[in-house]
Amino acid sequence: MHAEATIDRDAEAGFRLRLVVSTQQEADVRVLRDSSCSVLADAAALLVAMAVDPDATAKVVAAEPQVALRTSSVTEANEARADLVPAASPGEVPQTEAAEASEPVDDTETAPDDPGTEVVLGRESDRDSRRCRPGWRQESSRRLAPTCGALGVSLPLQLGPLPRFGPGLSGHAAMLWPRVRLEVGGSYYFQQRTRVDATRGGDFRLSVGHLRGCGRLGVRKFEFPLCTGVELGALRGKGVGLGTSREDRVLWAGLLLDGGLAWSPVRWIALRALAGIVVPVAKYRFRISGVDDVHVAAPVGLRVGIGAEARFP
Repeated sequence: MHAEATIDRDAEAGFRLRLVVSTQQEADVRVLRDSSCSVLADAAALLVAMAVDPDATAKVVAAEPQVALRTSSVTEANEARADLVPAASPGEVPQTEAAEASEPVDDTETAPDDPGTEVVLGRESDRDSRRCRPGWRQESSRRLAPTCGALGVSLPLQLGPLPRFGPGLSGHAAMLWPRVRLEVGGSYYFQQRTRVDATRGGDFRLSVGHLRGCGRLGVRKFEFPLCTGVELGALRGKGVGLGTSREDRVLWAGLLLDGGLAWSPVRWIALRALAGIVVPVAKYRFRISGVDDVHVAAPVGLRVGIGAEARFP
């Protein structure tokens, strides 16, 4: 027995395997397509093993998970097989053609009018497990569609927009492509109190919504997003210890720049750690008339946080 396998690029499916298994009596050609090169390599090894000893490999195939591979039409397979028919001497019918005439159609080949039939071979593909990770290769017909979506929450800490280093609560929804992430969400930073003297001061809190775009870099289960975006919201301040106190609210706008680390132990969950800066587009100042500034937002704020998100489908 002689086996020869070649895998090359395929514009439609990603990769194309052409496997030729020949003996002195016949030559058999298989053409398989899939988006994963490693899956096709495993399929080639399995087909060769089955050709050597079908009984020994049947138990292995039955015990393993299954993967779907799309095959070429019978027309293409037969054309490839015809190239391998050995030349016959005058008056002699080639053995390969005679063998093919008496054999049933191979189950791994599809009819010419149904090239999209799926066949089952080998182990489960890791295509789905890699779907939400950066760098996963999409089929050409779906490159504009996101590979998956995400919903998440995080616990951020910030310093700069409010008087002190303090906590908040954030949530977001995102769409993920192989190299791009688009996210929309909102955050609330809890109230903080500051004083200008023993009795007078103010209470401040911040609520914002954000739109963020990220580049996605990753290795295996780890991802390193690099993001930029904008946020809009309201910065509120209320006087404390004054004869007449009022609450003022000003429009908050800031530019975002951040990065982080995400780890996906399984496809559906990602644990995230983020760090970045926020740059207010204006100078935000609260003061008590005739006294002094109660709070002035820093020209550059610092934010860090941890969180988790669920990814689907």
